[in-house]
Amino acid sequence: MSDSSPRVRARPLPAMGPWFPVAVVRVALGVVGVLLCLERLAPGFWLVVGLGLLGAAVAVPAWATAWVLLLLLAGTQLLEQPSAQDGRFFLLLAGLHLLHVLAAQAIALPRRGRAQAAVLGRPLLRFVAVQIPVQAAAFAALALLAPGPDGARVVLPAAGIAGGVALVAVTVLLIVPLLLERERGPGPPGL
Repeated sequence: MSDSSPRVRARPLPAMGPWFPVAVVRVALGVVGVLLCLERLAPGFWLVVGLGLLGAAVAVPAWATAWVLLLLLAGTQLLEQPSAQDGRFFLLLAGLHLLHVLAAQAIALPRRGRAQAAVLGRPLLRFVAVQIPVQAAAFAALALLAPGPDGARVVLPAAGIAGGVALVAVTVLLIVPLLLERERGPGPPGL
């Protein structure tokens, strides 16, 4: 008996790319968190609190203690005089964002196993794409509005109003598409 059905050739699967153990994300979360805690928190009670929050964030990412740590670390900037010449502020700005990206990936990825390196590609690309304009805007704002080394400050009330309007516009541009996407449901795999 002959088979008259047409034969379908299977297409080869695309190359999967390199893999990494997902524990690398938690290790990176821990390393970035420890560096930020040591850099921003004074030795003593707050350093212990920060490292405790970090330990919980690494051990059980679903508890979302990483975002409490983000608030604690961001709050340290309130104790310092802002300056465009202070590189610590810009490192804090990038570090907090990187901590957020790694914590989100730690929640999304399973505890054990392997994942494709491409899983981290888009979040890290977004990290860079966000950091470039944010760092530039922060530098410009501090250069215009923060006191300089001589204590003088350029006061531009219109810059504050424009900054507030820009913040609202950026929030709407970023949040509205996310809400619409959530309403539609998940997209195709890999996005």
